Amino acid sequence: MPRYRVLHKTVHQYETQVASSHHSAMLQPRDTPYQECVDFRLRVRPRPSTIRQRVDPFGNHITQFSLQSAHARLEVLATSLVVVRPRMDPSGKSTPPWEQVAASARIPAGPEALEAAQFAYPSTHVPVLRELEAFARESAKPGRPWLETLADLNGRVHRHVAFSPGETHVGTPGEQVFVRRKGVCQDLAHLMLACLRSLGLPARYMSGYIRTRPPDGKPRLVGVDAS
Repeated sequence: MPRYRVLHKTVHQYETQVASSHHSAMLQPRDTPYQECVDFRLRVRPRPSTIRQRVDPFGNHITQFSLQSAHARLEVLATSLVVVRPRMDPSGKSTPPWEQVAASARIPAGPEALEAAQFAYPSTHVPVLRELEAFARESAKPGRPWLETLADLNGRVHRHVAFSPGETHVGTPGEQVFVRRKGVCQDLAHLMLACLRSLGLPARYMSGYIRTRPPDGKPRLVGVDAS
Protein backbone atom coordinates (compact mmCIF):
# COMPACT_ATOMS: atom_id res chain seq x y z
CA MET A 1 0.00 0.00 0.00
CA PRO A 2 1.26 3.51 -0.81
CA ARG A 3 2.83 5.44 2.08
CA TYR A 4 3.06 9.20 1.85
CA ARG A 5 5.32 11.46 3.89
CA VAL A 6 3.75 14.90 3.97
CA LEU A 7 5.61 18.06 5.00
CA HIS A 8 3.36 21.07 5.57
CA LYS A 9 5.14 24.32 6.42
CA THR A 10 3.44 27.59 7.33
CA VAL A 11 5.34 30.79 8.14
CA HIS A 12 3.93 34.03 9.54
CA GLN A 13 6.28 37.00 9.20
CA TYR A 14 4.91 39.99 11.10
CA GLU A 15 5.75 43.58 10.14
CA THR A 16 6.59 44.34 13.77
CA GLN A 17 6.96 42.22 16.87
CA VAL A 18 3.75 41.01 18.48
CA ALA A 19 3.49 40.55 22.24
CA SER A 20 1.50 37.31 22.06
CA SER A 21 -0.46 35.16 19.63
CA HIS A 22 -2.97 32.31 19.78
CA HIS A 23 -3.45 29.66 17.12
CA SER A 24 -5.46 26.58 16.15
CA ALA A 25 -3.88 24.14 13.70
CA MET A 26 -5.80 21.39 11.92
CA LEU A 27 -2.94 19.65 10.15
CA GLN A 28 -3.12 16.04 11.35
CA PRO A 29 -4.64 13.76 8.66
CA ARG A 30 -7.70 11.87 9.80
CA ASP A 31 -8.01 8.10 9.97
CA THR A 32 -10.68 6.83 7.59
CA PRO A 33 -11.60 3.43 6.14
CA TYR A 34 -9.17 4.13 3.27
CA GLN A 35 -6.29 5.95 4.98
CA GLU A 36 -4.36 5.78 8.25
CA CYS A 37 -2.07 8.39 9.79
CA VAL A 38 0.63 6.21 11.35
CA ASP A 39 2.79 9.11 12.55
CA PHE A 40 2.25 12.84 13.07
CA ARG A 41 4.58 15.47 14.53
CA LEU A 42 4.10 19.20 14.89
CA ARG A 43 7.00 21.62 15.46
CA VAL A 44 6.36 25.24 16.37
CA ARG A 45 9.05 27.90 16.54
CA PRO A 46 9.29 29.89 18.79
CA ARG A 47 8.34 27.28 21.35
CA PRO A 48 4.73 27.80 22.55
CA SER A 49 4.01 28.75 26.14
CA THR A 50 0.97 26.45 26.16
CA ILE A 51 -0.15 23.68 23.82
CA ARG A 52 -3.04 21.24 23.93
CA GLN A 53 -4.81 18.86 21.58
CA ARG A 54 -8.44 17.98 21.13
CA VAL A 55 -10.85 16.43 18.63
CA ASP A 56 -13.76 18.59 17.50
CA PRO A 57 -17.35 17.32 17.01
CA PHE A 58 -16.62 16.58 13.35
CA GLY A 59 -13.64 14.34 14.14
CA ASN A 60 -10.88 16.80 13.21
CA HIS A 61 -7.68 16.78 15.26
CA ILE A 62 -6.95 20.30 16.52
CA THR A 63 -3.75 21.56 18.14
CA GLN A 64 -4.18 24.84 20.01
CA PHE A 65 -1.12 26.76 21.13
CA SER A 66 -0.21 30.19 22.47
CA LEU A 67 2.97 32.25 22.44
CA GLN A 68 3.23 34.66 25.34
CA SER A 69 6.61 36.26 24.51
CA ALA A 70 7.38 38.87 21.86
CA HIS A 71 8.07 37.46 18.38
CA ALA A 72 8.19 38.70 14.79
CA ARG A 73 8.10 35.30 13.08
CA LEU A 74 6.12 32.10 13.58
CA GLU A 75 7.00 28.83 11.87
CA VAL A 76 4.80 25.73 11.97
CA LEU A 77 6.03 22.47 10.47
CA ALA A 78 3.73 19.44 10.38
CA THR A 79 5.16 16.06 9.36
CA SER A 80 2.78 13.20 8.63
CA LEU A 81 3.19 9.61 7.51
CA VAL A 82 -0.01 8.33 5.90
CA VAL A 83 -0.87 4.91 4.52
CA VAL A 84 -3.50 4.97 1.75
CA ARG A 85 -5.52 1.82 1.13
CA PRO A 86 -7.05 0.91 -2.24
CA ARG A 87 -10.77 1.42 -2.58
CA MET A 88 -13.38 0.66 -5.19
CA ASP A 89 -15.44 3.62 -6.34
CA PRO A 90 -18.95 2.73 -7.53
CA SER A 91 -20.00 3.46 -11.08
CA GLY A 92 -22.40 6.34 -11.47
CA LYS A 93 -25.29 4.25 -12.74
CA SER A 94 -25.07 1.73 -9.88
CA THR A 95 -25.97 4.31 -7.21
CA PRO A 96 -29.56 5.00 -6.07
CA PRO A 97 -31.60 7.93 -7.45
CA TRP A 98 -30.68 11.27 -5.96
CA GLU A 99 -34.23 11.74 -4.65
CA GLN A 100 -33.83 8.59 -2.53
CA VAL A 101 -30.60 9.90 -1.01
CA ALA A 102 -32.21 13.26 -0.24
CA ALA A 103 -35.17 11.50 1.41
CA SER A 104 -32.85 9.44 3.62
CA ALA A 105 -31.28 12.70 4.85
CA ARG A 106 -34.68 14.09 5.82
CA ILE A 107 -35.55 10.99 7.86
CA PRO A 108 -32.17 9.41 8.74
CA ALA A 109 -32.18 5.77 9.80
CA GLY A 110 -29.06 4.69 11.66
CA PRO A 111 -25.92 6.51 12.89
CA GLU A 112 -24.26 6.89 9.45
CA ALA A 113 -27.36 8.48 7.92
CA LEU A 114 -27.73 10.74 10.96
CA GLU A 115 -24.12 11.90 10.67
CA ALA A 116 -24.62 12.71 6.98
CA ALA A 117 -27.97 14.44 7.54
CA GLN A 118 -26.40 17.32 9.49
CA PHE A 119 -24.68 18.41 6.25
CA ALA A 120 -27.93 18.79 4.31
CA TYR A 121 -28.78 22.20 5.76
CA PRO A 122 -27.58 25.77 5.06
CA SER A 123 -24.66 27.25 6.98
CA THR A 124 -22.73 30.51 7.13
CA HIS A 125 -20.83 30.01 3.87
CA VAL A 126 -23.28 27.60 2.24
CA PRO A 127 -26.66 29.29 1.64
CA VAL A 128 -29.62 27.44 0.15
CA LEU A 129 -31.06 29.70 -2.56
CA ARG A 130 -33.69 29.25 -5.26
CA GLU A 131 -31.36 30.27 -8.08
CA LEU A 132 -28.80 27.69 -6.97
CA GLU A 133 -31.50 25.03 -6.76
CA ALA A 134 -32.61 25.87 -10.29
CA PHE A 135 -29.00 25.60 -11.48
CA ALA A 136 -28.59 22.25 -9.71
CA ARG A 137 -31.82 20.79 -11.08
CA GLU A 138 -30.45 20.97 -14.59
CA SER A 139 -28.20 18.09 -13.51
CA ALA A 140 -30.69 16.44 -11.14
CA LYS A 141 -33.11 14.88 -13.61
CA PRO A 142 -35.90 12.78 -12.09
CA GLY A 143 -34.64 9.33 -11.14
CA ARG A 144 -31.03 10.06 -12.09
CA PRO A 145 -28.43 8.12 -10.03
CA TRP A 146 -26.96 10.39 -7.36
CA LEU A 147 -23.29 9.86 -8.29
CA GLU A 148 -24.06 10.58 -11.94
CA THR A 149 -25.91 13.70 -10.80
CA LEU A 150 -22.90 14.82 -8.74
CA ALA A 151 -20.46 14.27 -11.59
CA ASP A 152 -22.57 16.28 -14.04
CA LEU A 153 -23.14 19.12 -11.55
CA ASN A 154 -19.44 19.20 -10.68
CA GLY A 155 -18.56 19.70 -14.34
CA ARG A 156 -21.11 22.47 -14.76
CA VAL A 157 -19.87 24.32 -11.65
CA HIS A 158 -16.33 24.04 -13.00
CA ARG A 159 -17.42 25.55 -16.31
CA HIS A 160 -19.58 28.23 -14.68
CA VAL A 161 -16.84 29.72 -12.45
CA ALA A 162 -13.51 30.84 -13.89
CA PHE A 163 -10.51 30.24 -11.62
CA SER A 164 -9.35 33.77 -10.80
CA PRO A 165 -7.15 34.39 -7.70
CA GLY A 166 -7.73 37.67 -5.91
CA GLU A 167 -11.39 38.02 -6.88
CA THR A 168 -12.69 36.69 -3.55
CA HIS A 169 -11.69 36.28 0.09
CA VAL A 170 -12.38 33.66 2.75
CA GLY A 171 -15.73 35.20 3.66
CA THR A 172 -17.15 35.73 0.16
CA PRO A 173 -20.71 34.30 0.03
CA GLY A 174 -21.46 31.56 -2.48
CA GLU A 175 -24.20 33.59 -4.17
CA GLN A 176 -21.67 36.30 -5.09
CA VAL A 177 -19.40 33.69 -6.65
CA PHE A 178 -22.36 32.34 -8.63
CA VAL A 179 -23.19 35.81 -9.99
CA ARG A 180 -19.61 37.01 -10.60
CA ARG A 181 -18.56 33.62 -12.03
CA LYS A 182 -15.03 34.09 -10.68
CA GLY A 183 -13.25 32.58 -7.70
CA VAL A 184 -10.76 30.04 -6.37
CA CYS A 185 -10.96 26.44 -5.20
CA GLN A 186 -12.77 27.16 -1.92
CA ASP A 187 -15.39 29.19 -3.82
CA LEU A 188 -16.09 26.35 -6.25
CA ALA A 189 -16.36 23.97 -3.29
CA HIS A 190 -18.83 26.22 -1.44
CA LEU A 191 -20.89 26.71 -4.59
CA MET A 192 -21.02 22.95 -5.18
CA LEU A 193 -22.09 22.42 -1.56
CA ALA A 194 -24.82 25.04 -1.83
CA CYS A 195 -26.18 23.48 -5.02
CA LEU A 196 -26.27 20.01 -3.48
CA ARG A 197 -27.83 21.15 -0.21
CA SER A 198 -30.47 23.08 -2.16
CA LEU A 199 -31.56 19.65 -3.45
CA GLY A 200 -31.52 18.19 0.06
CA LEU A 201 -28.37 16.19 -0.61
CA PRO A 202 -25.85 16.10 2.27
CA ALA A 203 -22.46 17.53 1.36
CA ARG A 204 -19.54 18.86 3.40
CA TYR A 205 -16.28 20.71 2.86
CA MET A 206 -13.13 18.60 2.97
CA SER A 207 -9.47 19.43 2.55
CA GLY A 208 -6.45 17.34 1.69
CA TYR A 209 -3.35 17.21 -0.45
CA ILE A 210 -3.02 16.85 -4.21
CA ARG A 211 0.03 14.94 -5.40
CA THR A 212 0.91 16.26 -8.85
CA ARG A 213 3.11 14.61 -11.43
CA PRO A 214 5.88 16.45 -13.30
CA PRO A 215 5.78 16.77 -17.10
CA ASP A 216 7.45 13.98 -19.04
CA GLY A 217 11.21 14.25 -18.81
CA LYS A 218 11.11 16.83 -16.01
CA PRO A 219 12.34 16.20 -12.43
CA ARG A 220 9.90 16.14 -9.56
CA LEU A 221 10.24 19.36 -7.53
CA VAL A 222 9.73 19.72 -3.80
CA GLY A 223 7.02 22.16 -2.77
CA VAL A 224 4.97 22.19 -5.98
CA ASP A 225 2.06 20.13 -4.65
CA ALA A 226 -1.02 21.84 -3.26
CA SER A 227 -3.73 21.45 -0.65
